[in-house]
Amino acid sequence: MRSGMGALCSAVACAVAAERYEPTWESLDKRPIPAWFADAKFGIFIHWGPYSVPAWAPVGTYSEWYQYWLQSKTCSGNSHPKPTAVTDYHTRVYGADFSYYQFGEMFKAQDYDPAAWAELFVQSGARYIVATSKHHDGFCMWPNQHANKAFGRPWNSMDAGPKRDLVGELKAAVEKTPVKFGLYYSLFDPAQVLILMLADIVCHGGNLLLDIGPDGTGKIPPIMQERLLQIGQWLKVNGEAIYGTRKWRMPVQWSAGRQMDGEEYKKLKKIPYLGGDFLLKQTINPDSGMAVKEVFFTTKADAVYAIVPKLPEGKLLLRGVVPQPKTRITMLGTNKTFRWEKTKDGLRITIPPLLAKEVPCEHMWVFKLTNVK
Repeated sequence: MRSGMGALCSAVACAVAAERYEPTWESLDKRPIPAWFADAKFGIFIHWGPYSVPAWAPVGTYSEWYQYWLQSKTCSGNSHPKPTAVTDYHTRVYGADFSYYQFGEMFKAQDYDPAAWAELFVQSGARYIVATSKHHDGFCMWPNQHANKAFGRPWNSMDAGPKRDLVGELKAAVEKTPVKFGLYYSLFDPAQVLILMLADIVCHGGNLLLDIGPDGTGKIPPIMQERLLQIGQWLKVNGEAIYGTRKWRMPVQWSAGRQMDGEEYKKLKKIPYLGGDFLLKQTINPDSGMAVKEVFFTTKADAVYAIVPKLPEGKLLLRGVVPQPKTRITMLGTNKTFRWEKTKDGLRITIPPLLAKEVPCEHMWVFKLTNVK
């Protein structure tokens, strides 16, 4: 009886592992919950931004929707508040002519201590956190020039009140602990930038949580639908290198050249803001002499995945990767096997020119390496 049950469990496990998913809700709803998430049980979701200045809403109503309640003169919640409750409060406390956008400068974060936050999360027993990097008011909690242009005013944490990269500082602090780090983010940048961001975050052991904002009629804006479908198409081909993976011993391979953070880049280019364009500069559109992220690495089971922002031709050297006699290299989305050789620096892959029909996706290609160290 025991051996029979074991065989049944093995068969079920194999069936689950072999199942493919399509970019539809019906298919995705069948996907098993990732093992780490199923085990974690407890996480913390952080809403923080200009709405934290008034920090007010009727009982049973979310204060992070302050701008919406204020501007729409509507309000709802479990306590059935008066529709103009937030508008009335705002007028009484700040005045009828006080714009919500003025809270951007009042949002100082002067007592912000990300290291203390990270320690608190550890002590709470939480296994992961999700930070709101941009809520529906559009305020970005990191340097972002697109937000400023879109709103016609300083509308990110580096240019408005805090004058700090709030998300970047929190990410750095949390990554020093066992707690997993994730982001909540409203769709704004092109799909290519979002996919780069996904790979960059996942390779460091984090999660990217994208937010969409349906309009008042219940429709999801076409631009958001397009972004989701584009990311879904990429994941349909390359999801194996994302879902269920872990941080490898070497998250990123940099090219030769000078590595710099956002602040250094702004000073060098004499620009006040950063956005998705900086990630492009770090990968596929570098300036002369600037190092780029050539490869993002993730791992799962006995495989290492090398995610490349540029599709290489000829040779690709993976520094520090040690091949074994049974090493095998393929590209996700194709049936091709690639030749390789061991060098003093690592593993060199031979990549012949690919026909257009052989290229499995438009952005970010993934080499699967098995039996490497």
